Amino acid sequence: MSSSCIEEVSVPDDNWYRIANELLSRADITINGSAPSDIRVNNPDFFKRVLQEGSLGLGESYMDGWWECERLDIFFTKVLRAGLENQLPHHVKDTLRILGARLINLQSKKRAWIVGKEHYDLGNDLFSRMLDPYMQYSCAYWKDADTLEAAQQAKLELICEKLQLQPGMRVLDIGCGWGGSVAIYGDPVWRECRGRNDLRRTAKNGADALRRSGCLYSPARLSRP
Repeated sequence: MSSSCIEEVSVPDDNWYRIANELLSRADITINGSAPSDIRVNNPDFFKRVLQEGSLGLGESYMDGWWECERLDIFFTKVLRAGLENQLPHHVKDTLRILGARLINLQSKKRAWIVGKEHYDLGNDLFSRMLDPYMQYSCAYWKDADTLEAAQQAKLELICEKLQLQPGMRVLDIGCGWGGSVAIYGDPVWRECRGRNDLRRTAKNGADALRRSGCLYSPARLSRP
């Protein structure tokens, strides 16, 4: 994080700041410090909001861009070890742990695109060797199945049942992966399926699967983040 953000924000010398600074110092966290676990404050009302709302205010103010931290994992580890969760209003340790896990795993749209592209565009040959014929990359339904193919088919059929699909309905599958779901959606009664996929290799495979199943294929226009 550049130091320009730090210099542009004037930290108020009021009771809210002094209380927050004293609490964070117990966890060896410095406001606008240089350590990876230190926080950079972008809104002077951050301190009042957190002290009034506790971990809810901490999480929501992060989402609003009121503060930043290079290493959220270290930040929350320090906060928990110092027992600060017991000194914030209305909250318990589990709430703060859940909040920390959620913030640490946040992805931007750009990062999600990069991660997805690097992972799923490794090549269809690799995934076809490790997945079932439907090319499903999500959990199968093993209740009455003894093979991966049967378990994935059972999952897809269960999805259709839960969606209460009827003949003539249209299906839009956002994030359709390799298009294996259309083997269920398109056979025998749901004849129009549209699959949306952001990735080049999996999209080609999905388009082929749609055509083989006799379903309508229409590519989506994408705008990269």
